[in-house]
Amino acid sequence: MGFEVLGTFRGAAGQMLAGITDICTRVVGGVVQVYTATRAGGGLVALELEGDGDGLALIDQQGIAAGAVLSAPGRVAVLELDRGPVLIWTGGWASSPGGYALDDQGRIGAVVTLGGGPSGVMTAQAVATVGGTQFVLLAPASGGVVQVWRVDEAGRMALADDLLLGSAGQGFDVAALEVVRLGGASFVLALSAAEDALTVGRLRGDGGLEVTAKIGASGGLGIAAPSALEVVQVQGLTWVLVAGAGSSSISVLALDDKGGLRLTDHVIDTLDTRFQGISALATAVVGDRVFVFAAGGDQGVQAFVLMPDGRLVAAGLQLATGALALDNVTALEAVVRGGRIELILGCEGEGVIRLRYDPGDPAPQITGRSSDDTLAGDARDDLIAGWGGNDSIDGGAGADILFDGSGADTLRGGLGADVFVLAGDQETDVILDFELGKDRLDLSGWGRIYAVEVLPMAERSGCVVIRWGDEALYVYTADGRNIDPDVFQSADFFGLWHVVAPAVEAGRQVEGTPQRETQSGGSGDDTLLGSAGDDLLEGGGGFDMVDYGAATGRVVADLAEPAANAGLAAGDRYDGIEGLAGGRFGDALRGDAGANRLEGRGGGDGLAGRGGDDRLDGGAGDDRLLGGAGADRLIGGTGRDWASYAQASGRVEVDLAQGLGLAGEALGDRLSGIEAVQGSRFRDLLRGDAGDNGLAGGGGADRLEGSDGDDRLSGGSGGDVLQGGNGDDLLLGGAGRDWASYEGRVGVRVDLALAGVQDTGGRGVDTLVSIENLLGGWQGDTLLGDAGANRINGGEGDDRLGGRGGRDVLEGGLGDDVIAGGAGFDMVLFRGTVAVRVDLALHGAQQTGWGRDVLGGIEGVVAGAGADVLAGSALGNRLKGRAGADRLEGRAGDDTLAGGRDDDRLIGGMGDDRLVGGKGFDTVVYGGDRALTLSLSILGPQDTPFGADVLRGIEAIESGGGNDRLAGNAGANRLAGGGGNDALRGGGGADTLRGDAGADLLVGGSGADVLVGGAGEDTLFGGAGADLFVFDGGRDRIGDFGAGDRIALDDAVLRQIAGMDAAGIVARWGVDLGGQVALDFGAAGRLVIEDIASLAELAAGIAIF
Repeated sequence: MGFEVLGTFRGAAGQMLAGITDICTRVVGGVVQVYTATRAGGGLVALELEGDGDGLALIDQQGIAAGAVLSAPGRVAVLELDRGPVLIWTGGWASSPGGYALDDQGRIGAVVTLGGGPSGVMTAQAVATVGGTQFVLLAPASGGVVQVWRVDEAGRMALADDLLLGSAGQGFDVAALEVVRLGGASFVLALSAAEDALTVGRLRGDGGLEVTAKIGASGGLGIAAPSALEVVQVQGLTWVLVAGAGSSSISVLALDDKGGLRLTDHVIDTLDTRFQGISALATAVVGDRVFVFAAGGDQGVQAFVLMPDGRLVAAGLQLATGALALDNVTALEAVVRGGRIELILGCEGEGVIRLRYDPGDPAPQITGRSSDDTLAGDARDDLIAGWGGNDSIDGGAGADILFDGSGADTLRGGLGADVFVLAGDQETDVILDFELGKDRLDLSGWGRIYAVEVLPMAERSGCVVIRWGDEALYVYTADGRNIDPDVFQSADFFGLWHVVAPAVEAGRQVEGTPQRETQSGGSGDDTLLGSAGDDLLEGGGGFDMVDYGAATGRVVADLAEPAANAGLAAGDRYDGIEGLAGGRFGDALRGDAGANRLEGRGGGDGLAGRGGDDRLDGGAGDDRLLGGAGADRLIGGTGRDWASYAQASGRVEVDLAQGLGLAGEALGDRLSGIEAVQGSRFRDLLRGDAGDNGLAGGGGADRLEGSDGDDRLSGGSGGDVLQGGNGDDLLLGGAGRDWASYEGRVGVRVDLALAGVQDTGGRGVDTLVSIENLLGGWQGDTLLGDAGANRINGGEGDDRLGGRGGRDVLEGGLGDDVIAGGAGFDMVLFRGTVAVRVDLALHGAQQTGWGRDVLGGIEGVVAGAGADVLAGSALGNRLKGRAGADRLEGRAGDDTLAGGRDDDRLIGGMGDDRLVGGKGFDTVVYGGDRALTLSLSILGPQDTPFGADVLRGIEAIESGGGNDRLAGNAGANRLAGGGGNDALRGGGGADTLRGDAGADLLVGGSGADVLVGGAGEDTLFGGAGADLFVFDGGRDRIGDFGAGDRIALDDAVLRQIAGMDAAGIVARWGVDLGGQVALDFGAAGRLVIEDIASLAELAAGIAIF
């Protein structure tokens, strides 16, 4: 056995070959294709193994941009899709995973993106196939998480599960991922740098991960900074090898078909080996013999043989030379060709190195039993293990490895360079034909012996006797010559340091009995098997489970309140238990305030995590999972499974398509294999995925979106919005006034009067129950109500809306809509800031501002925020302007006009009208020549010539040509009498009174009022306050001009005063009447002012505008 150096490939760009971080191979038509990867900024290189020269020929290369995000070591793997093989690459930032297509010649082709996958930097990857379904396993940088992504035939990805290995934010946490098939099951092995541990999980057919074992530094394994992982299977056994760069160690573990781990060896680098700072591992199987290769920062490559009991034996060493740069080996791959092992290495330096290792001529392994065996090899290179008993072992010719096992054994190597491996068994063993300088002793199994000088050795005739404690070995030479003990070096006996004590805890199963007892775990992750009897179950250290899989009926198990336990768990108490597992029936498993793992397995189970970041796995059956507070992992498994937030203390948001909880107590939750979601008592947002979902809103005004599939949406109480999406959906509104939404669709047809299924327009056959309202799609919808009160919104496009019976609210939206209210009092609704113009008396299309709409059977209009003009019909209408300076006209009928915000004008017309101004300065307008009597201070009905009207929130009145009696209120009002002999009284506030034509009486009241007499002979009384009397012609009289009052002259009407000041005006047109004064403008008008004694005082009170 030994190494041969074949050369170094440097036939590509330097950045493509420097710092290679991963190597993978595939065989096509007997040709070995090699793919190497560097970090981002370098690239991928495709090579072919050749038989001469450096043995590597360039096929292709592909550069990888560095990007702006710190990259991880590049990783490569080949994924087989229907479209062909894809070279998957991770390590740099990407919006979604992917790689490059490969042809049969190994050339790197077009970019392939696996849609729907995660973005960011991935530090490790693996591929697996379970039951015909392909999965890609990814480890996001700094996440401490292993994600399982299902990949369909088209290369689309969907998250199936994820497993948190430890705390997030640990840098490039997951160092390696591997997948192995064992006993009909697939297992995922994840190496965590944050935990210094190896975790094993069973990969289910649905992509779910169930942790079966964990082993690491916390359990006594002497590993630090784990760096590489290899899995090898031979003779029905599965071996796992773990490299630790920080500990310069290699751990060997046996993996059983239950996913359990058992440590069989742990070796540490010495001065005589070459794997210090180990960063690369590779394995190769020749016949039934496993060879292991290790390298790191020690300027060499170390070879081992894996013994049948999982023990490593040194099997050769390749050192760096001037022509062979083995500094900081970063990647290593082994391929068996023609009975030889081809090694491909990547280092920090430039180039791809190829070595060849000759394993000799391995014969099938020979193993003994626990009895006294006689075992003999042949002329090939044998590996013979005696195991128990007092064995006689003869290797025969060839380079043999002989392992004595326990017992007093006799070993004969025969011809060839043999290795004698001695077990620590406190027995006396004999080697009969040791050839000094050719054969080798391996006494590392005797314990921690670090120097040959401490071993007692005695020279006898033809042999040497070596002792250590109760161990004794007689070594006879083949030719009978004596052996001088001084010729031995430490490396001759102890080339490897094996460290397997103290015992390493990998977690164990603890079985109970039918009696009342205490079951106790250890420091590892233990599983305590639930049994009959009132038991105390103590987990100890690690993450411990109680497994009730043996139950013959339903189990109730509660970590926080064990008094509620029933079935097989009845009477059980827990201490240091973090997880529960049920059986084949419908179990109820409940956690506590910590981070729990609950596994329902078979049956329709109810799992409740309570507080903490819990993992709930329903398994088979229709399960209900209630995570509670914390960032929980909810895994439905097979069956129709529910995630329940019924006990949440506030609203939640859940999206099954993303597999995430997005708000409230659902925030941070990750969901997979979940088909249905139960909301809270609050206003929830629940979204489904492409499958057949059940979404239940519970209380509150919820929004439920089914997406694709045949969904069942149940609103519960509250005014809910139900959007089924594609598929044949059942929409159950429940209590409250609920909506069926068809947003995003075209040509929707829905009739609320129909019972049973109805074709809604090409996207499914839906059933609507207890739905009162409809929301249409983009265009061309036909939406019909029922006999009840409906709200129907057509959305965009040219829609047809029909309310039928009841008090309906119909909204056409943009487009040329046909809106028919039907029986009942129906409203049409407009939104937005566009000014709306609607005349309910019109028949046929009218331009409303939102399109040319046809309105029929409509009694009311609600406009938006624009300056709207709304007019009613001969019926009793309701017009609502909302924001904007609106003009509302009721016409005949008993109308309700509501102006809303801003300054509105309301015209009731004939009928008993209700005129509500709202915010802003609002005006009611009355026309005609009949006498009107109105007071803004009266809140009830007031008789008018047009009907008994109610005025609320009105600040101004404009009347017509009759002899009107108008009164304001305590606020600032504006009263305009129009034609006729009017009497206007302002009341409190700063009022504006305008008499207009006719002989009017204006009384301002207590505020600072403005009084405008207008044409005719008017009498003006300002009342208390500093009033302004405006004279614009006519023959008026001011009856109470007092301190602070002013007279305004309108030079637009009195043109003769243009350009003159007050003194000049008084001098020209002023008349002292003795106790009162006048301004006499002749034909232009005359104003008499009482309570002014002189013209000089008059001039002081005049203002011109």
